[in-house]
Amino acid sequence: MNGDPVDQPGLFVEGSTRVGDFEVQVRLEVPSGRTLALLGPNGAGKSTVLRTVAGLQPLEAGRVDVGGRVVDEPAAGRFVPARERGVGMVFQDHLLFGNLTVLENVAFGLRSSGMRAAPARRRATELLVDAGLADRSADRPSALSGGQRQRVALVRALATGPSVVLMDEPLASLDAGARTELRRALRHDLAPVAAARVLVTHDVVDAFALADDVVVLEAGRVVQSGSLSEVAATPRSRYVADLLGVNLLSGEASAGVVELAGGGQLVTVAGMDGPVFVLVSPGSVALHRSAPEGSPRNAVPGTVTDLTLVGERMRVHVAGAPSLVAEITPVSAAAMVLRPGDPVWAVVKATEVTTYPR
Repeated sequence: MNGDPVDQPGLFVEGSTRVGDFEVQVRLEVPSGRTLALLGPNGAGKSTVLRTVAGLQPLEAGRVDVGGRVVDEPAAGRFVPARERGVGMVFQDHLLFGNLTVLENVAFGLRSSGMRAAPARRRATELLVDAGLADRSADRPSALSGGQRQRVALVRALATGPSVVLMDEPLASLDAGARTELRRALRHDLAPVAAARVLVTHDVVDAFALADDVVVLEAGRVVQSGSLSEVAATPRSRYVADLLGVNLLSGEASAGVVELAGGGQLVTVAGMDGPVFVLVSPGSVALHRSAPEGSPRNAVPGTVTDLTLVGERMRVHVAGAPSLVAEITPVSAAAMVLRPGDPVWAVVKATEVTTYPR
């Protein structure tokens, strides 16, 4: 992601800002009509990036373009106020007006942009019909479900035709069933929208369901960016690996053997030398209660530290050199009578060890 902003008007951000002693340096670009998922652990600076785009947090250096217009450039003395940027924002806690009806909440955004009351109500009604929420127009937000309130907040954000839409953890407060329903609804609501969209989330499922591209932010720095398939295929940090549920190690490769930074080694069929990342799918890790027979290329003795049921699979954490996470069926875990503290052997075929440059 180097060079000038993308040709399509949308969002371009390159620069730095500071909150207290914490500095965020970021570069991202989102063409119109695409959704970028901004991922990262708590405290990574994700919300600070959104505030910078929205005009609630100024840059110290760099530039923000919204819809092809420079809205923040300290070197040029330019800073466009939030209300004039053409940015719509959806917050985790909705921020709907509790004393207004659903229709009045949506119309409020239109009236704030200068539209008169009667046209604003007519346009708000049309938007609610499109979103399938017309039957809730007269209700107060307190009468809606969490997912419905979030959709009303999105309709209000989209009502003024913004160039950029920012969504800060819009599904975080919902239970699993409501999240699934809202993901489907958001795909419907966002599909015809020409704006560039940025979605902050901790959930990789949200990213895969709603986003076209990903930027991963850790400790105020971009550590990885690209398409979802690129990031999933070659994670470059422990956070991304944990998010995707894979084993990520690093080390020095030579003649088909990787000496791992945390101790131990793994044999691979890849002919790569030098600093590498090592990726092992948990489903490729077989567990044995005793030393396996034959001559497996990678057999690591270790100790079970944790067992976690994820969907229909049991994830077994094994501390060793290296430490690995295996994924087996609950039936297999029960048959092996696995408990934390039990000794096991983790076996990985050399063909299942993926390496790529570090």
